[in-house]
Amino acid sequence: MDDNTQITLDFGGATFATVDATYCVRARLGPVLQIFGSEGTIAVHDRGAPHPYSVYRDDVRTGIYGWTDMDLMWDEKAWTLPSGVEHLIDCIIDPSKAVIPSAEHARHVIEIMTRCYDAAREGRTLALETTF
Repeated sequence: MDDNTQITLDFGGATFATVDATYCVRARLGPVLQIFGSEGTIAVHDRGAPHPYSVYRDDVRTGIYGWTDMDLMWDEKAWTLPSGVEHLIDCIIDPSKAVIPSAEHARHVIEIMTRCYDAAREGRTLALETTF
């Protein structure tokens, strides 16, 4: 695994994402992950933060302005890594429950990760074969 990775993803329709990932940061002040969109920003905070997510909107239609702290709830629990593991265990015990992150989703994510390395090594853009 590289220490630093810069990725540009093209979703089609003039929609792009950039990923800046590193293991070489000694300290930081800010969210673990930020997603910037045309209608707002999502900030994902460290484990143990009072609210795991914050959303920024300036939306005249809804009257929502500024940052809002959010708790993503799953079966009346905040969605965290431990609650995700609990969810997986619940799905193993009760096969009628659907696992939220599906095998198709995982396969697609793994393809994105591996194709990024292939594209960098080959010096060209590579299309994905999977969808989600």
